[in-house]
Amino acid sequence: MRVLVPESRHRLGAQGLHGLLSEDPGVDPVSAGVDATNVVVIVVDCLRSDYAEPLKAELAKLGFTAYSRVVAPAPWTVPSHASMLTGLYPTAHGAHETRSRKSLDVRLQPGPDLLSLELRERGYTTWLLSANSFLQPKFGFVGFDHAYVPRLNPHVRILSPGELREIVEIRRDHGARSRLQLAKALLAEGRPGLLIKALVNRVVKNACLYLAAVTRHWPRSKGAVLLIKELDRLLRRRPREPLFILMNFMELHEPYFLRDPFIRVQKVLWRRDARPHPALLREWRERYRERAEYLAAKVLEVLGILKRWELLNRSLVIVTSDHGQLLGEHGKVGHGVFLYEELLRVPLLIKYPYPVERIDEKGYVSLTKLKRVILDVVDNKLSEDAPLYDEVVFAETHGIHARITDVLSEEERRKLEELERHRVAIYYAGLKGIFNVVEQKFEEVVPHERGAYVSDDAISHMRREVRRFLAEAARVRVRRALKRAKLRA
Repeated sequence: MRVLVPESRHRLGAQGLHGLLSEDPGVDPVSAGVDATNVVVIVVDCLRSDYAEPLKAELAKLGFTAYSRVVAPAPWTVPSHASMLTGLYPTAHGAHETRSRKSLDVRLQPGPDLLSLELRERGYTTWLLSANSFLQPKFGFVGFDHAYVPRLNPHVRILSPGELREIVEIRRDHGARSRLQLAKALLAEGRPGLLIKALVNRVVKNACLYLAAVTRHWPRSKGAVLLIKELDRLLRRRPREPLFILMNFMELHEPYFLRDPFIRVQKVLWRRDARPHPALLREWRERYRERAEYLAAKVLEVLGILKRWELLNRSLVIVTSDHGQLLGEHGKVGHGVFLYEELLRVPLLIKYPYPVERIDEKGYVSLTKLKRVILDVVDNKLSEDAPLYDEVVFAETHGIHARITDVLSEEERRKLEELERHRVAIYYAGLKGIFNVVEQKFEEVVPHERGAYVSDDAISHMRREVRRFLAEAARVRVRRALKRAKLRA
């Protein structure tokens, strides 16, 4: 069933857009003597660049600069946000998956280089408004005076973590692939009470999902309305200090409809060569496109609120995404694990608070550069956008970021084992290489732009750059650990 968002919720009305456009242009805060620059970073989670045209079109009318050749440093939430806030790649800041550390166990070890801490040290009031439950203080994203992370998708905790682990072990020991086989295995192990509890857990969980769908329009709505209301509420009593506001919108993230099999299909495709049904892929793509249009309107609402409180033209506003989303390309869905273009190429749109010269560079833009640009603007040092660009940029995956609890065949184990590798994507001169760090070799080097040519010299240069990158990341990680140790002492 197709979900349609009413037109009135998709678009800011003509009068509202005219109101944003009619505001006076920004001026140089140094020469004008205005207040310190506010910083607003809006992350549209999961938005890949080729689906961002509605957002780009609307923000272009408001004077935003749109950047191309933008590369996310990682294909999922925690390492990518950590890179944006520290200016470091995942190997350097350490907030990434490993063979033993997955999903909820992946956390940033915050240090003094965290942007929120640096800005708070400079006198900023810092707010975090996030619909993504990974982006909150308990995962290391600290330094915020106010953190608002609404609970959106229903969580039922009838089974304890220990009971969940026991069920996984029994499933594996008995090779139980279906629910019926698992029920028989629990009875065979003399655990009828655990079976009943698991059944109750499933019934209650489904009931909560339906209740959320009826009362909160979940999963169509994943918190955008709540975040915008909270922003407006906070600004009514805003402090005199300049603001750093970090927002994360989740409407583009799976699931896309009630009882959506997206996540289950994603994990199956990690270990098997298969393709989802074409009708299911069409449904996912259509809903993804609709949500992209919906969030373009929500970003405009945020800008409208900033204008109403006379903050828009005194703020550096950055709109981007932490990673993209696979929607059937390469025989996969979802994000994480891989380094495909659909996961790494993201939009980046910036509205500067004063005139900044656009340098038409042919280099790449990594999201790791956002921290430097933000601090340069805060210090009124940025006269041109050259600091965004690099001749070479990277992205990383350290393996599978989610836990696999299913019973696996030997062939499935082999496929998953192949994914549990540290790989580095390198972009250079229109070429993209995937370097297997474990085996110390390129798995592929291909042109990703017209006119680019793969040569032995280019491959040699890219290999040197990757090795230099890995060595520097290791040194930075050690320095960060030493600084944290000194602070604790």
